[in-house]
Amino acid sequence: MKRLALTGVVMALILVAGSVAPVTAAEGTADASVTVNEYISFSVTDNGAAGLDFGSQDANTANVPEAAQPGSSAVTLTVGNETNTDVEIYLKGSDFTDGGGNTITVDNVMYDDDAVLGGGDTGLAETAMDTDYLGSPWTTVTASGSDQSVDVYHWLSVPSDAVAGAYTSTFTYAAVAATP
Repeated sequence: MKRLALTGVVMALILVAGSVAPVTAAEGTADASVTVNEYISFSVTDNGAAGLDFGSQDANTANVPEAAQPGSSAVTLTVGNETNTDVEIYLKGSDFTDGGGNTITVDNVMYDDDAVLGGGDTGLAETAMDTDYLGSPWTTVTASGSDQSVDVYHWLSVPSDAVAGAYTSTFTYAAVAATP
């Protein structure tokens, strides 16, 4: 009798378990979005003594290389591997001044990506410095996931009417997100 009662309880449990409806999952959706910001990693490395140095020159001297040249470039511009957008490279400089009102205009400085001045090179075109970024970039660097460097060589021509004195200028190098 006990056995029959126990069997009846087990059968009742099986019937109850079998009659429970299976659980179904409910789903919904939601749109998601993200905007990845442009990131530019850019460094300027001076390859000689601190600061660009054209030494002591006579008036009417043409194409004096920066002191680090020709053994290396004057500066190296590096677009870092974490940069996630193509960048355009621009250069500009301020006019050289002696602090007493005398100037040597910065367009007396040429820059190029190799040590060859005056033609014959196969790289970027040599360009005269300007006090503003020129309308088009000097070069464009494509984001690639690895560091990319561009060497910059500088030459100064001292005009024949330059007044004796110590002159200073500031050169500026920029990496700007490329326009599509």
